[in-house]
Amino acid sequence: MGFLFYKPEKGGFDNISVTIGLIGLIALMLVTRFRIRGRFDKQILKMINTSPPDTVLPETELTISETGISGKTKIAEVKYPWNAFQKRITVNNCCYLYINAGHALVIPLRALKTVEEKEAFEKMLSEQLPLQAELPAMK
Repeated sequence: MGFLFYKPEKGGFDNISVTIGLIGLIALMLVTRFRIRGRFDKQILKMINTSPPDTVLPETELTISETGISGKTKIAEVKYPWNAFQKRITVNNCCYLYINAGHALVIPLRALKTVEEKEAFEKMLSEQLPLQAELPAMK
């Protein structure tokens, strides 16, 4: 793109051409970003709407104990020992317990109905997860 704006007779780049090029580049980046996000959102909604009930984002019953966290849906059961969790982040009123960089167990804090349940959950997490697994809460 720089070759198009280089003017050898003027000894370099023309300011107007450079400005137009930068505006075009910024516009291209913005269009690409929002277009990709929109297409991704459409694909996800299509997948959710065309999937059988309770296969994508199923309602899950979690059991938190001294040995780990167990989850049960209508079609599957899973059990995570405490040492399976690498990181913990609390964002948007949800607790994310990361198993690896691409997979996390998401616990909406609204599922904990009473103050006692929330305190017991926080106590269990602080006892079971190592200090290096805790990350600062993001807002």
